[in-house]
Amino acid sequence: VGPVRVSSHQNSLQIDYAATDFRTPAALRYQFRLERAGRADRTEAWQDPGTTSTVHLVDLAPGDFTFRVRAVTPDGL
Repeated sequence: VGPVRVSSHQNSLQIDYAATDFRTPAALRYQFRLERAGRADRTEAWQDPGTTSTVHLVDLAPGDFTFRVRAVTPDGL
């Protein structure tokens, strides 16, 4: 997905994501993090919401961010 632009007065955002695993879809786990452009010191550690595929980001400061998500199978792949 490409860039998403929000107005300067919007400081919260909901992101829904999905991955497919046809062997054990209910056991698929997600991890995500938010990276602030040009600020390595402001990059969050990977968060593990488990099987939840929605994140609510609140109190975002103005700036450019990259949202990363990864799926982890029960095999750890």
